[in-house]
Amino acid sequence: MNGNVSSTRDGNEVIFSMAAKSNEEVDQWAELVKSSIGTLNMGSKIHENGFYVCVFSDPDGHKFNIVCMDERM
Repeated sequence: MNGNVSSTRDGNEVIFSMAAKSNEEVDQWAELVKSSIGTLNMGSKIHENGFYVCVFSDPDGHKFNIVCMDERM
């Protein structure tokens, strides 16, 4: 690919997003990450865009977010 190898621990790449059906499901993901070998980068909260979200990294540094866009949907 003719480029430098990046460190996912020090930089950003793609963030994978997964939809949750409720704020409680987002909270469950956050608790699961805290009790495992992942890293919770941002605990469950209402983001500035109005979504309820948590962000975490797997052991290799790949980032994921779990998002509840609207519990009424």
